[in-house]
Amino acid sequence: MYVLRPAQQKNTIDLVTNLWHHLDCFNDWKREANKSFSYDTVFRVCHPFEKIHGFQRALACFFVPFFNSFANLTRDVHIHLKGEFKGNHWVSHTGYYSGKFIKDWLGVYPSHKQEFIRFGEFYQIETGKIVRVNIILDLLDFLYKVKTHRFNFELSSAIRFDEQPIPKPYTKQLEPRLYVSSLTHQSLHLVEDMIFKGLQSFNSNRKLLADMGMKTYWCNDLIWYGPGGIGTCYGLKDFQQFHQQPFLRAFSDRVGGNHMARIAFGLLVASSGWPSIYATQNDSWLGFDLLDKPKKPKITMRVMDWWLRKENYLWKNWGLIDIPNIIKQMGYSVDKLLGIHYCE
Repeated sequence: MYVLRPAQQKNTIDLVTNLWHHLDCFNDWKREANKSFSYDTVFRVCHPFEKIHGFQRALACFFVPFFNSFANLTRDVHIHLKGEFKGNHWVSHTGYYSGKFIKDWLGVYPSHKQEFIRFGEFYQIETGKIVRVNIILDLLDFLYKVKTHRFNFELSSAIRFDEQPIPKPYTKQLEPRLYVSSLTHQSLHLVEDMIFKGLQSFNSNRKLLADMGMKTYWCNDLIWYGPGGIGTCYGLKDFQQFHQQPFLRAFSDRVGGNHMARIAFGLLVASSGWPSIYATQNDSWLGFDLLDKPKKPKITMRVMDWWLRKENYLWKNWGLIDIPNIIKQMGYSVDKLLGIHYCE
């Protein structure tokens, strides 16, 4: 494994950071974006946007409608880091967009109030250009909080939402001075052991959470900042009750860790796969029942994670999952249920 040092990290991070410094003027942002993206950049965006070829197409289908719907749009990056995985250079950001919701977006009526949209992004860099972008927006969370919008289904008790935006890490936890090569390697190995030795020890026949040995990897005071629909979990008991147990009941044969990017810097680790997890639906999840019990649909999951460790244990985990895409694969008319409308 190869981990870039701070000086090497800076040049690649600056390419993405400089792009978003121009957000206050959309024309300036477009000019910078035309320089930053390759002519054939592939954008993989959460449902309902999906795969988009080329920046001009992404501009028309995704960026312009999004930016035009929110006045005074800002982008607060909570975590950013850079690294190399399997010979590819990646930059990762997560945080919140916020702005006054002034114009219909995805068929959702504007609230004319400030709204927050949680995001996760991974950028692949080649020869000074962004050649691939993966984006997950926490649409469920946004739709739940916009008071002018209603879902077209009854919310199950299995669905949980945070009422406030999740907090950003303390700055001192992310300072470059914390970079020591050995720290970075330790952080990465801890996450990899948790995934490939811990999570993958789950036996779909025994169905015992204890088989995964999560206490080996996590602090007692862990915080798991899950996406809208699952919500934040405080401590291992919450994490198992509200996320792991319902998830593994529904997808007991799941296999994860299929990452296109897994990078680390100091005490931070980030990973993403598109898809990251392969599974079969065996039971209901988030209140969505198994529609075809004889066939049991095969499911893929787009996932992004950012971990922060404390001493020898994982402490905090910011996780995003493209949940609408999963619901769609489960056989539901997800756009109708969510009350959204998207035209390319």
